[in-house]
Amino acid sequence: MDVERDDPALRERVADLQRGFAPPPELGSRPRDVELTGGGRALHAVIMALFAVAFIVPLAINGQRRAENADRIAFQTRSVSATAEVRRLWRTSGENKQSRVEYAYTVGDRRYERVLALPLARWRELQVGSTLAIRYLSDEPSRSRLEGAESGSIPAWLPILVGLAIISAPILMLALLNRQRRLLAEGRPAPAVVTKVVKHHSSHGGSHRSMRYAFPVLSGAMATGRAGASRKGIAEGSVICIIYDPDRPGRSQPYPFPLVRPAQPAK
Repeated sequence: MDVERDDPALRERVADLQRGFAPPPELGSRPRDVELTGGGRALHAVIMALFAVAFIVPLAINGQRRAENADRIAFQTRSVSATAEVRRLWRTSGENKQSRVEYAYTVGDRRYERVLALPLARWRELQVGSTLAIRYLSDEPSRSRLEGAESGSIPAWLPILVGLAIISAPILMLALLNRQRRLLAEGRPAPAVVTKVVKHHSSHGGSHRSMRYAFPVLSGAMATGRAGASRKGIAEGSVICIIYDPDRPGRSQPYPFPLVRPAQPAK
C-alpha cells in the first residue's frame, strides 16, 4: 500500500506547497537549453572511452584467434621433429608460480633456445640435461613447440561476447545521461516533501542514503518518487525542488541534477 498517497495530512501539505512556489529562475520556459556539468562531461568521456574499448578489444581478440589458427596450421603442415636439450628449470616468484623450462636445439649449424611455461606435473618430470621431443617450422626454425602440444583455440563467438559485455556499460551510462538531459529540458518543476530517508549499508562496509518524496502535479493530484539523498540537510519533512515529466509523473528527480544543468547564457 502507498502510505504517502493515503495520508490526508500529507496530501494537504503537498497541495499547500504549490501555492506560492517559485521555481529557480533558470527553470523558466520549456524546452530548456541543457549542458553537461563537470560530472556529466567526465561521464561522457568515460562513455566514449568504453565505446572505443568495446570496438578495439574484440578486434584484438579476433586478431589473436586468427594468429593462433594460422600457427596451428603452420605446425600441422610445415613442422619437423627434433630433439632438444633441457638447459634450465625454474619457477617464477609470487602467488601464481609458473613452472618454466628453457631448452635448446640445433638446426644445421645454428643453435636456437626457447623458454616455455609447463604444467607442474610435466615440469617435475624433467631434469637439466634431459631431452625433449619438439617440432620446429622448417622455414622458420626459431619457432618451435613441444611434440604433441597444440596452440590455444579461441572460439569465434568470444570476441562478439566480450564486445557485447563491454558495450553494455556505456549504453546504460548514456541512457542515464540522456534521461537527465530530456527530463531537465522538458520537465516541469514542483515542490516536494521528503517523506522518508533510509540509510543503506553495503556488504563492503560502506553506506548511502535514499529518500522518498511526494509532490503535486499540475492537475492537483499527488505523485511520489524516490532518489538518492546525497545532499546534506535532507531529512524527513524537508521541502525540495524536483522536476517531473508532465506526461509520466512517475519520472522525476530532485533538482539540481548531477550530470546536466540549464545552459548558461552566452557572454
